[in-house]
Amino acid sequence: MTKVLVVCHDAGAANILSALVKKYRRDFKWISYVSGPAKDIFLKEGISVHSCPIKLKPEGASKIVDRQNPDLVLTGTGWQSAYYLNFIKAAKAKKIKTASFLDHWCNYRQRFGFPAGWKDNLPDFVFTGDKWSYELAQKEGFPKNALLQVENPYFEDICRKAVNQYQKGGKRSAKLRILYLSGPVYEHAAKLHKDPYSRGYTEYSIMEHLLKIMKLSKGTRSLEFRVRLHPAEKIDKYAEIINNHDFKELKRQITVSSAFKNTLIKDCAWSNLVIGSESMALVTAFISGRYAVSYRPGAERKKYLPQKEIKRIYSFNRLKDLIMDHDFSQAKKYSRIAPKKLFKMALEKIGCRKG
Repeated sequence: MTKVLVVCHDAGAANILSALVKKYRRDFKWISYVSGPAKDIFLKEGISVHSCPIKLKPEGASKIVDRQNPDLVLTGTGWQSAYYLNFIKAAKAKKIKTASFLDHWCNYRQRFGFPAGWKDNLPDFVFTGDKWSYELAQKEGFPKNALLQVENPYFEDICRKAVNQYQKGGKRSAKLRILYLSGPVYEHAAKLHKDPYSRGYTEYSIMEHLLKIMKLSKGTRSLEFRVRLHPAEKIDKYAEIINNHDFKELKRQITVSSAFKNTLIKDCAWSNLVIGSESMALVTAFISGRYAVSYRPGAERKKYLPQKEIKRIYSFNRLKDLIMDHDFSQAKKYSRIAPKKLFKMALEKIGCRKG
């Protein structure tokens, strides 16, 4: 049986890879080395893991590859940690096949050390889970013969769970329910651009804008508001803003949802309107049939998500007008993504599938 060593840290990659492990649990022997948000996600899905130090050095990765001796090293990618590059290098040195699964639709080259010799850091193969990521990777200069499009088992799960959640959802509230998908924009911008305000906004400024709109809507539209935290965020992240004197009257209308207590599908099903900022979670909302808005006030008008159905808003007034005036009473039909079984075929193609 083919032995696959999975390496993962960031949440986006963990969602995909954990779903892949579950889908093919009986087809391959899986060994998972994870850290950070990925560890919680894998354990929540009932997958046994080995803890991996976030600052694992090359010699540490080499020892793990030696000990496990897999047929394939399969990594996630991301910005919170890059030790997966050490696993790729160690495996390639031992003539073991390597592959990375790209999540999201931005900063692909940066995940491999762009601009300094990023192609030297690439694995033998790069998996993409949809037509958008496949086309984007080609545009960014990834070698075409290394790109393989496989199914995205995380999206498959979303479609299936959305159907189940909506079937048991019951009668919907007459109030407009807004779900804000938080994310570590401030931290990400500080790490990538050395300036936390380089994007023109942060998750904190978006939160304040949403609460201001809630306050302005009083007496004209009945609202409920829920902020869903990113797996890397602490439960009290927005406590100071929510407890601010200007917003104290809104506290009863606000709930905070933890990624480790409520599923994203459940939070999406609760809402009429989902607001985020070009995140994978926002795509999940779109796939599960919610009215999805990418709100990046003051940012350059560049799309990081390829889905045209997601509405883009760049100003406070336009968002305010949408929330105050738009009819969100009819839930959109959930979007289907046809399930495929291309992962097995991909392993056969790259020559590491053992019958």
